Parts: sequence; C-alpha cells; structure tokens
Amino acid sequence: MRRVTKCIRAVSLLILASIVPIGCAPQKTATIPATSKNLPQSKIRKVAQFTLQSPAFANNKALPSRFACGNDGVSPPLNLLNLPKNTKTVAFILEDPDAPKGTYTHWIMWNWPAAKTDIPDALPAQSKLETGAIQGTGSNGKIGYNPPCPPSGMHRYYLKAYALDSTLQLPATSDKQTLLAAMQGHVVGQGMLMATYHK
Repeated sequence: MRRVTKCIRAVSLLILASIVPIGCAPQKTATIPATSKNLPQSKIRKVAQFTLQSPAFANNKALPSRFACGNDGVSPPLNLLNLPKNTKTVAFILEDPDAPKGTYTHWIMWNWPAAKTDIPDALPAQSKLETGAIQGTGSNGKIGYNPPCPPSGMHRYYLKAYALDSTLQLPATSDKQTLLAAMQGHVVGQGMLMATYHK
C-alpha cells in the first residue's frame, strides 16, 4: 500500500514535468485517425448522392411478384433523379446479400445514358440495348436480369446505381468484379434502392 502511494505521488509530480516515472505503467497514447487533410489529394473525390426509385415499389418495401421468378420475371421500371451534372453514363448492380452461399449478383448493366432518366421495365435479355447500354453476366453466368428467387425466407435485394463521368469499354461477358474495377476513378454519384422478397 505504501509503495502504491509513493508511485501515485511520483506520477502527480512528474506529470507536471511531462516525464513518465520509472516503475509506473506508461500511459497509452491516442492514435489520430486519418482524415482527408492528411491524405494525398489524388485519392480524395467527392461523390454526390442521387435518387434511384421505381414507380412499381417503394424503397425498403416488398418487390412485386411480377419481377421475381415463377412469374413474369422481368426487370423493374426505374427513375433517376438529381444525377450529377457531369454524369455521362450510369451503371447498375442488383445483388442479394442473404443468399445461402454468399452475395448473389442478379443483374449488372453499364453505359446507360444519363439523358435517359426513365428506365422502362422488361428490358430484353440481351447484351446490347437500343440505348447503347450493355448488360453483363450475373452469378448464374447469363446475360441480363436474373429475377430474385430465394430458396427460403425473406431476402433483401439491393439495386445500386453509379453515376459515371465516362463510357466504359467492357465486353458483355464482364461480371460484377470486372465492372467494379472499371468504374474505379469514374464514380461521381451513387444511388440505391432496396426491396424485399420471399416466396
């Protein structure tokens, strides 16, 4: 007890002199988190948020059965609102993080022209569309929209949209990872729409 008291007194005196006493546990120093102020300017890029919505269903609500397997199984209609002014094309990724074997990609599309903010439903299952947009391959290895078809329970389906400042040069056989890699450095805005579905 006497030894502890001496140590406390020593610490009190030496703190004033900013010296850590020998025999007492050193104080942990706080780590300063990295901020945009100490990062290279080349790695900083502001990304705007825009609105992605559908006239067929609301965000965080149930996906109508028409857009799921066992029914029409077509892609839903979409609207793009408040895209950044420097947007040239828009890319889309629809995925299910609740799939039994990990995140399942249901649909990818890129080079959708920014001028066409209303996307019709039932896009044909082909690589190149009339608008110039290209549909790639999902987790099932097929081109185009692969309708949600959960084996059991309620699943969440996230449709992510990326506003790009360029047109991507990618073959239609490209998958999600290839698309994500090609988008690096070109994303100027993001939007997202989530729907739930169960059989």
